[in-house]
Amino acid sequence: MKNKKITFLSGAGASFGCGKVVPYNPPLGSDLYEDLEIQAPTIMDQINNVIGRKNINNFEKKMNEIWKSGRINGFMLNSFLARYFSRFSPAITNNYFIEMARIIQDNFSADFVYSTLNYDCIAELAASGIGFKVNYMGEFKRETFNVLKLHGSCNFINDSMQGRGNISAGLLRGTVDGGAVSIVQPNQVDTYLQVRPLGPVMAFYMKNKPTQTNKSFLEKIQNSWEKRVLESEKIVIIGVNPNPDDKHVWNPLQKTKAKIGFVGGKKSFAKLKKLQLKKVPKQISNSFEDSTEEIENFL
Repeated sequence: MKNKKITFLSGAGASFGCGKVVPYNPPLGSDLYEDLEIQAPTIMDQINNVIGRKNINNFEKKMNEIWKSGRINGFMLNSFLARYFSRFSPAITNNYFIEMARIIQDNFSADFVYSTLNYDCIAELAASGIGFKVNYMGEFKRETFNVLKLHGSCNFINDSMQGRGNISAGLLRGTVDGGAVSIVQPNQVDTYLQVRPLGPVMAFYMKNKPTQTNKSFLEKIQNSWEKRVLESEKIVIIGVNPNPDDKHVWNPLQKTKAKIGFVGGKKSFAKLKKLQLKKVPKQISNSFEDSTEEIENFL
C-alpha cells in the first residue's frame, strides 16, 4: 500500500455489523426510532404526541415529517440524537473497526482517509484505542487516522453560544451558520450540550441531509471528500446503502477513476453498480465480519 491514496467510506451497516459494541450495536434506520423510544421514552412521547408514530420504520421519512411539521425544536432534537450516538464505543475485543485500523497501522506509509456517513464515533475510538492520533481537521497527515464525517458528528459542538436555556431560532427550520466548532471526546458530549444550546453540528437524517447548525463547516468537509475521492487510487465502501439523492456523496464516486471495493449485501451492491461508475466495483465481502483479509487483499 506504500504511497497509495486509500479512502474508506462507511455507513450505518458498518456500525451495526462491526462486531461487539458497548452498550450494543447502533440500530439501522428501520429500527432506530423504536430504539429511541426505548432509551428515552419521555422525550419520544413528547414528539409522538405532536406528530404521531407514522413511518417509524423509515427514519429518513420520519425525520422529513418532523421537518415539515415545523413544530419541534430541531436544535434540541439534534442534541438529543447526539447524546444517543455518543454512547456507542467499540468493545475491547471482537470489533472489526479495530481490525480495520490495524490494517492501516501495519501499512502506515499509505495515504489514508476514513470517511463516514455516521454520527457515532466507534471507528475513531477503535483507532485511538490501538495508538492512532485522530485527525478531523481535513489536513491529512501520514501515520494518523484521518477522518471526514460527511454529515457531521455527535462530538462536533457549536461553541459560539453558551449558557442554559432555549434559543431564539426556536423551531426546527431555523438555521445558524458560522462560529466556532469544538471537537470533543464522545464522553464529554453530554456535558458540553448542557450549556451549548445550538447543539451539535449534525445534518438531519433525511433526504438531502439539511443542516441547521454550521452548514459551511459541513460543506468544507464535503468539499474535502470530493477532492479526496477524485485523487484516490483505491476506495473501500463498508455498510452503505447507496442513496443517489445524496449527491454530495455519490457524484464524486461517479467521477473517480479509483478502484472501488464494496463490503455489504447483494441488494446494496446492485444499487452501487447502477450508479454508472467509471470502473466496475468489486464486492469484497457480504458483511464486515471476517472481511479483514479480503479488504487487505483488495488494497
